[in-house]
Amino acid sequence: MSFLSCLCSNLLYFCRVVGYHVLMKGYVMYKRFLVFISLLLCSEISISQRLPIGPPAKFCEKLQPAAGDARKKDRDLQVQANSMLLQKKDILLLTKQNQSEHDQVERSQSTVHVIAMCAIVLVLLLCVVFSRYRLKTRNNIELQRQQQLITAKNTELEHLLNENQWLLREVHHRVKNNLQMVISLLNSQSAHLHDQAALNAVFESKMRVQAMSLIHQKLYGCENVSTIFLPDYINDLVGYLKDSFKAASSVFIDLDIATLSLDVSQAVPLGLIINEAVTNSFKYAFPFADTEVLKITLLHKLPFGVSLSIYDNGRGLPAGVDIDKVKSFGLKLIKGLTGDLGGTFSITRDPGTMLTIDFEIIPLLQRKEYAMSHIELQDAKLPVTESAHLLNIV
Repeated sequence: MSFLSCLCSNLLYFCRVVGYHVLMKGYVMYKRFLVFISLLLCSEISISQRLPIGPPAKFCEKLQPAAGDARKKDRDLQVQANSMLLQKKDILLLTKQNQSEHDQVERSQSTVHVIAMCAIVLVLLLCVVFSRYRLKTRNNIELQRQQQLITAKNTELEHLLNENQWLLREVHHRVKNNLQMVISLLNSQSAHLHDQAALNAVFESKMRVQAMSLIHQKLYGCENVSTIFLPDYINDLVGYLKDSFKAASSVFIDLDIATLSLDVSQAVPLGLIINEAVTNSFKYAFPFADTEVLKITLLHKLPFGVSLSIYDNGRGLPAGVDIDKVKSFGLKLIKGLTGDLGGTFSITRDPGTMLTIDFEIIPLLQRKEYAMSHIELQDAKLPVTESAHLLNIV
């Protein structure tokens, strides 16, 4: 309705303006016509005054009322023109007021639209924030549930691990007791033997069993039931062997053992090798020199290499003896145990005797494969060395 009223007012204003201009042009033409007539009459009057002519004077007298009517009409037209100017001013004022009101309405509508858009955007943002909050809350609940499951599984695994460690300690304890029983049986058997060779064989077997029993005793007493701390084990083993031989009381023992721990599968062969080498040194190398020395060195060569050397300054091996052709059970046992370690074996002499064994530590990931290979070897019933027969006791 406002648009139609505005349109009608504009049309009315246009018609009035057009009519005003047409009227003004007519009025100007009329004024010019009157001026022309007046000039014409004045010229005729002057001519008639110079040349008396009767009819033109009468004509002028007749035209004087017409000039009065023309002046009256001029005044009326002037009044109409002024009134039209006032109407034009009123129309312009109303048009400006209408335009300002229209602009104000448009501005208010624009403001309403902007506020509505802002409200919609705000609602959308609130929806997004709420959805993210719900999603985060759901994820946190899921994470808490998973964390509870993981904690429960970790607790269960820790319980199983503690139980397995307790069972392993119990196994090592029982194995140690069984080996001690074997030592007691060997001691009882040696009491009824009179042959010196048999007594020596029983004594050496007792030393070997004691070397294995000491390993299980260490495993039973320590926190880690799968590895042996070599410095403590070798120190106790050599001390026990020294106390077992009267001739070893004057021997100075020098130990240089790296801070290293070995798995049971490698600690048992290593302990038996040390037992055989030290026993042979105490039995055959001394007494020989004024200062009797037995030196045991264990070096850790990064990352996995290990070097064991046992040296004594005793008599040494006889000259001309071929190590490969010696049929001693102790030497065969050392060779077999070195093969179980996957290492190399060498003996040097002059002065004294040095036994050197180099091998590598079995990484943690390969211990299972190593154990499975030994199980498959036993299941296949393949020929094994004397060292394997001895290790099967454990």
